[in-house]
Amino acid sequence: MATWFEDQPLDFTREETRLAEKLIMAAYDTQGLLILAENVGLNTAQLPPPSVPLYQFVRGMLKQARISDRLAALIAEVLTDAPGLQGQFDQLVAGHETEVREAGLKRKPSLATLKLLPPAIEAWGPDDSEPQPGLERLVNSVAGFVGPAKFRQGLVEAETRTARVEIGGKARGTGLLVAPGMLLTNWHVVEHGIAGAVARFDHSATGEGRPIAFADDWKVAYSPHDSSANEVGRDGPDDGMWDFALVRLAEPVGDQAIGPDPADPGADRRGHYRLDWGPYEFDSGEPLLILGHPEGGPIQMSFASPAGARMTSLRTRVRYDTNTAPGSSGSPVFNRDFRIVALHNSSGMGAGAAMFNQGVPIFGIGEALRAQLAGQPDLTALGL
Repeated sequence: MATWFEDQPLDFTREETRLAEKLIMAAYDTQGLLILAENVGLNTAQLPPPSVPLYQFVRGMLKQARISDRLAALIAEVLTDAPGLQGQFDQLVAGHETEVREAGLKRKPSLATLKLLPPAIEAWGPDDSEPQPGLERLVNSVAGFVGPAKFRQGLVEAETRTARVEIGGKARGTGLLVAPGMLLTNWHVVEHGIAGAVARFDHSATGEGRPIAFADDWKVAYSPHDSSANEVGRDGPDDGMWDFALVRLAEPVGDQAIGPDPADPGADRRGHYRLDWGPYEFDSGEPLLILGHPEGGPIQMSFASPAGARMTSLRTRVRYDTNTAPGSSGSPVFNRDFRIVALHNSSGMGAGAAMFNQGVPIFGIGEALRAQLAGQPDLTALGL
């Protein structure tokens, strides 16, 4: 006979099921149960209203967890939240401890959970205090600090909103969602044709991800790249050569669930980036982080701190020391606050044979989009 948490639907005439219900009622109030539900990825809109009696809410949550195949993860979360229940829960998971533990390890935190995590706590002394031997000092004020909760949130969003661009079955670059159904990448990634083009989301070391085809009317706006010599020359490309393509996708993937099932009621929505198109002053001391698909492989992250960011004299490109590889074209370049400040597009060699990577400043792309899409609804969708 299946254990109680494998019943489909749950059987509340079973002694174990009723005991689990009572133990959870004793450990949580309704607000705590809502947080618990979010932590295991349940769709709280499908739970009973918080105004119902507590036992009805608990029973509804357990049913929803079983339907969503997240009940073992919920049990693992309860044991983490309320270790005092460990002894009483032992009899409820006897023989299935490994299954419950693995369910808890596999569960990724939801976006709602990440927002609840505490930020870093910082203590600062007076700026004019005398250095004291043996104590740490702030050696890069531009790099500063960032709260771990904010960093985790930024990484999760970047992973789910960045896609590998494939054309003709081959990886050609990277792109990022800037509206529910629009992807931003480099023009040189798509300029030679888009037959069979898809944006593959969620492609990681553990899964192939979900391909979203380009729409028939895929070309929303674009700006060409300059010659190779100008792209990596000392001054950078001429104004107007912004090397970007704004691509319309066949589905509004940003409004859909993360994962293989776009209609999964228990999954987080993917969302999209609402870019800050305003001016940005790069600082050589700041860290820059890039997420993309180098060598066409699963999503990868690289960072440099300091990144040595410096603008070309024509202010059409920014150069930095953060690592990239073929396939990184079109990757978002983030600052320490996870603001997207550039679209990676190339690499080159400067004076003294020093190698550099470079990107297109987002503010330049914004200027081009305002001119090309003036008066069109797509401009509003981009926040411009």
